[in-house]
Amino acid sequence: MEAIRELIPFVLGALVIAPILGLSPLGKTKTMAHMLLLLILSAVVGFLGSTLVGEQQPVIDLPERVVALVIDTSLAFTGAQVADAFVWKRLLAALRPVQT
Repeated sequence: MEAIRELIPFVLGALVIAPILGLSPLGKTKTMAHMLLLLILSAVVGFLGSTLVGEQQPVIDLPERVVALVIDTSLAFTGAQVADAFVWKRLLAALRPVQT
C-alpha cells in the first residue's frame, strides 16, 4: 500500500508535468525559466498528490507534512523527467515534419 502512495506523485508528474513542458515554448530549451517552471509545477503536483493520499491533513504534525511534501515534489519532478526522456521527446520528434 505504501508503494502505491509513493507512486501517485510520480505518475502525476509523468502524466501532467511532462506534457505541459513538452508542448510549451519553454520545453524546447533548457533555460533557467524552464527549470523554474518545472520546479513550480512539481511543487504543485507534489502537493496535490500528497493531499490526495492524505499526507497533508491538519491532524498530522507540520514537520511530517513538510517531509511528505518534499518527497512527493521530488517524485513528481523525477516522473516528469523520466516521461520526458523516454516518451515525450520521442513522440514529439516523430510528430514533427522532417525538414529537408
